[in-house]
Formats: sequence, structure tokens, C-alpha cells
Amino acid sequence: MRIPPKSVIIQKRCQIRVLSPKDGHSIYRAVNESLPSLKRFMHWAHFVGDFEEALSIYSDFQAKALKGEEANFAGFEINSGEFRKCSPPPFPL
Repeated sequence: MRIPPKSVIIQKRCQIRVLSPKDGHSIYRAVNESLPSLKRFMHWAHFVGDFEEALSIYSDFQAKALKGEEANFAGFEINSGEFRKCSPPPFPL
């Protein structure tokens, strides 16, 4: 597997980049704000841990990407920096 680029800009509106602990606060906050909705259709949403656990998971995702083992991405709005989506889910299934 090739190592993915550090980030990709899409239509000057969205930046897609490898999941990283530096994005932990915005991702964790968005997940927690969305938990009531997510729990209706996402199994992992019932098992969200604390912030430190989330940072550990994001660090593992980043390390795997740097080794070329797997690529996990997060998407952010360019203007606001607001988290929009990630692949895979921000917590393991």
C-alpha cells in the first residue's frame, strides 16, 4: 500500500487529511454532539470512550497510515476548520 498524501483539497471547500490526534478535539466534540442520532444506526456509538481513548485511537490510525498499512481520513471545511466526516468511524466497530 502506498502512503497517502498528508491532505487533499476538494473544490476549495473541503480538506481531507489522515486522521490524527491533532484533530482529536474537533472530532470528539462532533461525535458527542451527534451521539443521540448516531446511536439509532451506528453500533459503535453505544461504546464511545473518553477523550484520552479517542486520542489513542486517532494516534493508531495515523501510525498505520504512515506505515502504509491502512488509510483513515477526516474531512474538514476549509473556511471554518469544522469537522465534517471521517472514514472509518472515529471509534472502532
